[in-house]
Amino acid sequence: MPAPTVSIPVTGTDPKTATTEGLEAQINAAFSTQQDEIDAKAVDAATTASLADRLKWRGAWIDQGSYVVNDAVTVSGTGYACYVTHIAGPATEPGVGASWEDRWRALGPTA
Repeated sequence: MPAPTVSIPVTGTDPKTATTEGLEAQINAAFSTQQDEIDAKAVDAATTASLADRLKWRGAWIDQGSYVVNDAVTVSGTGYACYVTHIAGPATEPGVGASWEDRWRALGPTA
């Protein structure tokens, strides 16, 4: 992660004179933003790890298959996780059917 950029606030007409409060505020803001980014990545990683632990891979999606929450399937090389228990039909085929997003979340390529 690149170091944060801090612009130094100045007082008067001398660009070399920085105010302590202004400099401190800039540094704190830069590091706060960086910490927020680190925290967000940690949450994303934890969410991904816990989701992977809960998924039950069922293989290729099949029409008329019975799917429950956390079942995972593949369609054309992409993984999908079920978040609503249902009996599959053409309208709920992941990535294809008219209402697939009401039942599935795309996980990304399975290759």
